[in-house]
Amino acid sequence: MNLIAKFQYNLSGSGLLVCKDLCEQITFTNKIDGFNIFLDINPRWETYQSGNHCTTSDRPYFSLNNFTIEVSRFEPQLEDLDRNLDTSGIQKLILDVRNDYLNVTIKTINNLLHFFKFQLNNPGLSLISKADKQLLEPEWFNEMGKRYKLDHWYGFGTSLPEISSFGISCYTDDEHQDLEDALLNKSNVTLSKELLADARNAIFENSLRRGTLELAVATEVIVRSCLAKPLDRISVTKLIDEIAKQSIGESFKEIESNAFESIEKLFECRNNIVHQGKIEYGQGSNTTIRLDYATLQEWWEAIIKLEKWLSELECLII
Repeated sequence: MNLIAKFQYNLSGSGLLVCKDLCEQITFTNKIDGFNIFLDINPRWETYQSGNHCTTSDRPYFSLNNFTIEVSRFEPQLEDLDRNLDTSGIQKLILDVRNDYLNVTIKTINNLLHFFKFQLNNPGLSLISKADKQLLEPEWFNEMGKRYKLDHWYGFGTSLPEISSFGISCYTDDEHQDLEDALLNKSNVTLSKELLADARNAIFENSLRRGTLELAVATEVIVRSCLAKPLDRISVTKLIDEIAKQSIGESFKEIESNAFESIEKLFECRNNIVHQGKIEYGQGSNTTIRLDYATLQEWWEAIIKLEKWLSELECLII
């Protein structure tokens, strides 16, 4: 028996620009990663219609902000569980498979947004991640239309970003006074912090390429802010190794050799992206390695160590 998860999604911003009659259906049926996908992006009452006409048609175009995705897969246990009215067994099954359904839903939505963002050049669209709260509570039912209701909000603590990864932290009582102060006066944010925040967002949107570029730029800003004079033609890795050793008698490579190696790989990967369009590193070895999420996490931690080392220096590098 097939288990179906139905997700409703609402886009913020300008939405998807579509040139069709409002009564026309816009639906797609596909198979992705072993799941049956039904995507319904039909206009609803909240659709905003432009007074302008599409460049390729006499019809006006409109912005579509809402769509529905149904994700289904055959689950061998479901028929027996349903026949026996085993509610707890059905709930356990859903809890066991929910991440599979969520992952393929995110992939489908991002493929949709990617098309409108990069092929149709629609503005104001961002890819989504597991942290998106709209995805936490889909409707669950079987192929006969029988609905299953969970006893609790299952998204808590499982679909949320992992604390401590990529510098993420959460509010506790210790931050009460800091938050109270922040409500009164917005604190200044350095350029490096803005760049790191952009890199984090890109990574959680599954855009590792953009995340790597933002991370490399943030690292360069962090390092070059510690220079007494501009040294544009000298690489970041040389600045924190040879130049730092000559200037202050201390090298980041000697202090944190593993972190230094991670930063070398970050800039190698950055160069490969810029010059070859490849998200990989390790060209100095026999085998190049394609970048993954775990490696980016290692590079992020290396940058935090570098930033800490620079902040503890009593003088500028040069």
